[in-house]
Amino acid sequence: MELTLRNSIHTTLNKNNIIWNNKKLDKSVEKTATKTQTHSIPIDTERINISHNLSNDIKEKEKRSIEIQNGINILNTADHALEKTSDQIHIIKELTIQANNELLTKEEKEKVFEEIKEHINNINNIASSAKYNKIKLLEDNKTELTININENENLNIKKVLHNARADALGLKKDLTTETESKSLINTVDNALKIINSQRSEIGAYQNKLNSNIKPVEASDSKITTPDIAALSADIAKENILQKTQLNITMQLNTNHSMALNLLAA
Repeated sequence: MELTLRNSIHTTLNKNNIIWNNKKLDKSVEKTATKTQTHSIPIDTERINISHNLSNDIKEKEKRSIEIQNGINILNTADHALEKTSDQIHIIKELTIQANNELLTKEEKEKVFEEIKEHINNINNIASSAKYNKIKLLEDNKTELTININENENLNIKKVLHNARADALGLKKDLTTETESKSLINTVDNALKIINSQRSEIGAYQNKLNSNIKPVEASDSKITTPDIAALSADIAKENILQKTQLNITMQLNTNHSMALNLLAA
């Protein structure tokens, strides 16, 4: 009788403990579920906002970086063409000095002037072929070439892209030995000054664009590295929490089932 009573007491105590533990576990599950529901929405919203803002910021800076690089490419193309134009003008200057040599016959001077005309044609060909994505760089054109170099500044590179055809430089194709031989030297020197001035302006714009593309790239790295790392950490943390909560829930469900089985026994 004592054994039966003792077993009955233990059984009752065990049942009471199980019921109490179940109630406690149920409250824990309920509390965990409530906490998850109340915190998951802000966490998701914050993550979405960070991702959205980060994506927009990166896209904007990438777009600006591409614009700046295009501007640099345009100026490099124009400067390379002007360098070739300068070489042609130097040759013309040497030929002009030869043409002014009094020891040359009329026929020899005419041959020199024919060669000068060829180099003038070369200057026109260089200007015509100086293009970037079909945009004429050293001839008159109507295309706008404004580059957004930062949030508050635009650079209109068209201002430094002048007409570099021979007639714009003062070099005429209809040269004659009688009227042009002496004045041509001054014309050639003036053409060189124009080209050097253009290249100087282009160089200043190249430096400005080059100095602005580096901060954009550095800014991209500052934005993407910490923020994406933090975002990834948050996502990983939440995944771990979700898995932990799932494991807890599964264990609670198992314990809950075990408790019910014990109570039903």
